[in-house]
Amino acid sequence: MNAVLKKHVFPVLLALALLFSSYAPAALIASAASVQETENNDDTSVADAISVGDTVNGSISENDREDYFAFRLSSSGRLTIDFTSHMRYFSIYIYDADGKDVWKSENHEWVSTTQTLSDALKVDLESGSYYLKVTGRHDNFGTYCFTLNFESAGANINEPNNSIAEAKTIDFDSQVKGQIAVNDRDDYYAVTLPTSGRLTIDFDSYIQFYSLFLYGGDGKELWSSRGNEWVSSTATRSDTHTIDLEAATYYIKVNGTDYWGGNAYTGNYQFAAAFTPSDANIDEPNNSFADAKTIDFDSQVKGQI
Repeated sequence: MNAVLKKHVFPVLLALALLFSSYAPAALIASAASVQETENNDDTSVADAISVGDTVNGSISENDREDYFAFRLSSSGRLTIDFTSHMRYFSIYIYDADGKDVWKSENHEWVSTTQTLSDALKVDLESGSYYLKVTGRHDNFGTYCFTLNFESAGANINEPNNSIAEAKTIDFDSQVKGQIAVNDRDDYYAVTLPTSGRLTIDFDSYIQFYSLFLYGGDGKELWSSRGNEWVSSTATRSDTHTIDLEAATYYIKVNGTDYWGGNAYTGNYQFAAAFTPSDANIDEPNNSFADAKTIDFDSQVKGQI
């Protein structure tokens, strides 16, 4: 290629390269970083900013007993902290954006023969900004390394829906995907039955124990199915729940509790609600002598309990 041609062609090629690189997907350009903790990062106001996928290296010493890191989750899901410690004991805490303690895993002890410990700590969280704190116990100092990994729950219902007042309306036969997290223990959904009939809830759980509750418009509990335990070999459970109801709006609550309600569990779930009308031809109410409906001989009465 002669000098004149080079003079004109190379700038064009360079411009094209820059143009295409500017439209390349971010995932192809960005890569996880290796982060060294900085001092002073001893409280949330001076926390080191990190991202999911980063590998963080740090140390705890006599004059540096706590390290804070700030990160953000763009959706609800499961955060895995792959942590390697060269301290005899270590503890990890997670706080929300307001500094409220939402999760902790304390006093992990190393393997004495290797003087190290590697753990994969899992925690289900809502989307939002968080702080992670690393500390030793008492006079335990040393170095550590961890990587944040994250798997989205794939939830298709927006938060918050943590009460009857915040319940999200759902349609029959549509798939609902949600998550019970350490900072989101209850999810509420509203469903309206146009006539009396049978409500069917096909429920798939990835929570060790899950419970379902049904409330009327006055907030009174009408039905429940509590402490449904998964199959341990598959870490899942599928159930079909049927409830016969009058026409009205009802509220479904999902949470992760055992049968006695003493422990809280987290994880993903999905369900679909379906409705089959009773075809009752007698109007309600007819729940007492005073409300009794008069019927004619030889006429077919269709009702529902």
